[in-house]
Amino acid sequence: MNSPVNSVFLFVGAFLIRLLFVLRTSRGLGELLGDASEYHEYGLNLFRKGIFVATNGFRAWRTPGYPFFYGLISALTHDSVFAVQVVQCLVSALTCVLLFHCALAFLSDRKWSLITAWMAVFYYDLYAGTPRLLSEVLYAFTIVLFFYLVLTRSRSLKEVFMLGAFAGLCGLVRPEFLLFGFVYSFFLMSGPEGKPFSRVLCYGLGGALTYGPWILRNYFIFHRFVPTALHSTENTYVGLYQPLSDLGFLPYLQYQPTGMSEMAIYDHYRVLVGQIYHQLPLHTILCAYLHNFVVFFYPFLPSYDMTFVILLPFWLLGGFLAIRSRDRRALLILTYIVITVIIYTVINGSAGPRFRQPLSPAYLLLAGYGLKFLFEEWRAKSLPVILTSWLIVNGGIKVAQSQVRLFYKASGKSLLTKMIASSHDPLGGKSVP
Repeated sequence: MNSPVNSVFLFVGAFLIRLLFVLRTSRGLGELLGDASEYHEYGLNLFRKGIFVATNGFRAWRTPGYPFFYGLISALTHDSVFAVQVVQCLVSALTCVLLFHCALAFLSDRKWSLITAWMAVFYYDLYAGTPRLLSEVLYAFTIVLFFYLVLTRSRSLKEVFMLGAFAGLCGLVRPEFLLFGFVYSFFLMSGPEGKPFSRVLCYGLGGALTYGPWILRNYFIFHRFVPTALHSTENTYVGLYQPLSDLGFLPYLQYQPTGMSEMAIYDHYRVLVGQIYHQLPLHTILCAYLHNFVVFFYPFLPSYDMTFVILLPFWLLGGFLAIRSRDRRALLILTYIVITVIIYTVINGSAGPRFRQPLSPAYLLLAGYGLKFLFEEWRAKSLPVILTSWLIVNGGIKVAQSQVRLFYKASGKSLLTKMIASSHDPLGGKSVP
């Protein structure tokens, strides 16, 4: 079966699964809560009034990538939530197709590329965001497209310039991409194509062309350097305070203060984060971030995320093989995972499973890499038995997920609490803001 036929089957299968998931789980207008309501306000105001601003007057609380996507679809469909969800199903299905072509370039094996792509079709985290009016689906698509461009279209200086421009667009969808986008410049410098400084310069100019206007716009509004979104310091504060609160060492977390401008809120949380870092012992802060790390890989959402756990050992094996073989392509994918996990360990620890969704393409590519090694190089006779046993274990956990979830949560919290309480005074004798 050739690539176009494979792509069609992948697209149709992925789209139907995602559409059925939306029909089964969507809350309609009830999806417009929290972050989604802010994206909704920004998107509608952008296309109705021509200005990027929320109802409360905040002008840079979010980056404009997803609000533009949401607002454009809403403007064309008379504010239909279902239309946005259907388009997100289409985008997620295209992500699976693009992942297939990405795997072809990465694995150099049609069979394993197709297996990887079909794993993507059924991988829960890759379609879980389709009913939600949030940026995860669009961001996962941009990540796969970025990897595809890196693997297939990054040889000439013109292609590197275009890659940098697309990296800037990725940053407008989710600004946490910017750190990985910057680190990628070191891969350009060490590549076999030559002209390292010219390639980095072209890449940087492309990124500045698409992301630079956002920084300039914010400077003219606030007269300050605002490179990302202004809710970033609140996220950093929540990512540190909330795990300490969950573990019982600090009072219940109080969220955004009222009656303040967005810049004042930005500065307010920046000061609070600095005070916590200054007042708490280092081991307490590290344990709080360890809590976030555990939450990020927490497999109950609250139901058991079986597809994530089944593939976990295989993408970990793929990561190990990337380090052992020093394959630049595999190392790039692993670097994206490491950087993203570190970022989400520091911010938004309580929302870990949601933010795990944009990592799905990288997980799947490394899982395909690990599985290919197991079947084609290791080829142990016991491999089918091992894999079957692993599937049976996960099926058992799925059946008894309520009991396993309570045990997992209680034992993890108990261990972290003991680690922090190993000090006679975990807060260092200080009061914490």
